[in-house]
Amino acid sequence: FVSAPTPLVLDRVHKSLAGTPVLREVSFACPAGAVTALLGPNGAGKTTAVAIATGLRRADAGHVAVFDRPQPSRAALRRLSLVPQEIGLPAAVTVWHCLHFVAAQREDSPFAPSVDEICERLGVGPLLQRRAGGLSGGQQRKVAVALGLLRAPGLLIMDEATTNLDESSRATTWAMIREYVDRGGAALVTSHIL
Repeated sequence: FVSAPTPLVLDRVHKSLAGTPVLREVSFACPAGAVTALLGPNGAGKTTAVAIATGLRRADAGHVAVFDRPQPSRAALRRLSLVPQEIGLPAAVTVWHCLHFVAAQREDSPFAPSVDEICERLGVGPLLQRRAGGLSGGQQRKVAVALGLLRAPGLLIMDEATTNLDESSRATTWAMIREYVDRGGAALVTSHIL
């Protein structure tokens, strides 16, 4: 029996920004089939940890591995999906085009629901022909969650994923994350809301 690698490991990670320590000796793992949550107030370093985990920033010290590959590894990054805290959807492009562009970049996933199910459950269907720049903050967040879940590979990272969502959409998002990990995916979520 050979066990699969843990999708994400941060080990004794340090990071300073503008000379101020943000992360000190941070260690955690995100095993497959589980949700790992980073909870803390704004400014606690959650987004910095996510940026390091996804290769958007480098740690000053410590070790980061995605599926046993050190960061930044292109092969490892292809095995994760990120819903960032700040959404940057292309304003002139329709939601339909955003979804199909992301779907074309990823292989089918045994962990993720179908695009039709994602659109129906998150209420994205009525937005498909709208340009992303004309969406409200809550609608943009729904699209960002849909993009994160769309053909999500083995590791799903959601930074403040339910910000700007109404209560019903928030509950649906959490249910879909739970179903994703129940199928064997690993999820890292951050929140300042218990």
